[in-house]
Amino acid sequence: MFYVYYAYENNKLVYIGEGKEQRYKKIISGVSHCYEANKSHFEGNNLRSEIVYTFNTKQEALKKEKELILELKPKWNTTHKVRAAKTTYRLKTFYGKKCTVWRVIKIDDGKWKTLGRYKTKQEARDLLENLRKG
Repeated sequence: MFYVYYAYENNKLVYIGEGKEQRYKKIISGVSHCYEANKSHFEGNNLRSEIVYTFNTKQEALKKEKELILELKPKWNTTHKVRAAKTTYRLKTFYGKKCTVWRVIKIDDGKWKTLGRYKTKQEARDLLENLRKG
């Protein structure tokens, strides 16, 4: 049998894990792989854990664990965190046979978009500065 378990610190959900046998007890024992759990244990906080779902396969337990972490966002879990999309702006220089063109590029979550093409570097820098200021 495989399962998904919750760990609580002072009755607040702080960790979601998966395992089998006695794994759910390790998170509150002071010898966990989770630094925050060990720290909390030795600080004397009220820790408890409980099995909340059971499965026949590890894959089913892993899938449910990930789903719950993404939904509930417990503070001690470091995997499966959703990162906020980061927008950055860059100045790119393109050298052609006839002229050089500067482009201001917006990068959103890995996707590039040209915001403008300029014949002078100063024009491109001005736009870039304004975009970065917000």
